[in-house]
Amino acid sequence: MNNKGSSLTPAQALDKLDALYEQSVKALRSAIGKYIETGTLPDVIARHNGLFVYPSLCVTWDGIATNPPKTRAYGRFTHAGSYTTTITRPSLFRPYLEEQLTLLYQDYDAHIS
Repeated sequence: MNNKGSSLTPAQALDKLDALYEQSVKALRSAIGKYIETGTLPDVIARHNGLFVYPSLCVTWDGIATNPPKTRAYGRFTHAGSYTTTITRPSLFRPYLEEQLTLLYQDYDAHIS
């Protein structure tokens, strides 16, 4: 399941989160500006397709790890699976996220997307 060839590195994932967040904020500001000026609502299809959504981060682990560290209470998995969350203002959390993702990526061969 985990194929680092198709996985993002922690830094790549965070760069992508930043870019997607900024894109959403820019689109929202533009849409609000148009609404204030003309009363035009954003396109329904564009909204449905995620024009204004927070970017999501997905980390997947297949349950196979060669001797993962068990002494820390963070940056570890207890069960195989796919874990997804949205990230608001990723640049504010970058150091924390980079530390956590790096541990999962290195110690568990986690797939990040």
